[in-house]
Amino acid sequence: MTTPHPLWLRAALHAGVGGTWHGGHPGDPRVGLAVPVQTLDELARTQQVLRDAGVQATLLVPPALARQAPAEVRAARARGHEVGGLGDPAGLSVLEVAAAHPVTTWATPATLGALRQLGARHLRALPPAQPSRPRAPC
Repeated sequence: MTTPHPLWLRAALHAGVGGTWHGGHPGDPRVGLAVPVQTLDELARTQQVLRDAGVQATLLVPPALARQAPAEVRAARARGHEVGGLGDPAGLSVLEVAAAHPVTTWATPATLGALRQLGARHLRALPPAQPSRPRAPC
């Protein structure tokens, strides 16, 4: 289960601190998919699942993983996936070099200071994941 972001952070995002949320097109029925990957194994498994499903996604990659496996990150981009950031935006340049493409989106950070860093780097924050809700049995 995803932990919801604090109310003050959600309010700051709605107010446009750090730029506006990115993703979606009003009236367009298509759905965007952002997948956080923390490890090389997760990156490989995620790409396999997406390939099998014929789906492209935004892969949210921490700069440390991009530093560890730049060829794999570049290959994901070559397969048509967008590469977005996850974690500390100070590693933006590492991620862009690994992806061989400008990175413009970043997972919503947990602090207001980090959100301001995204805006200072001209990165767009993706809307935070909504916590899953248990469904009542049918």
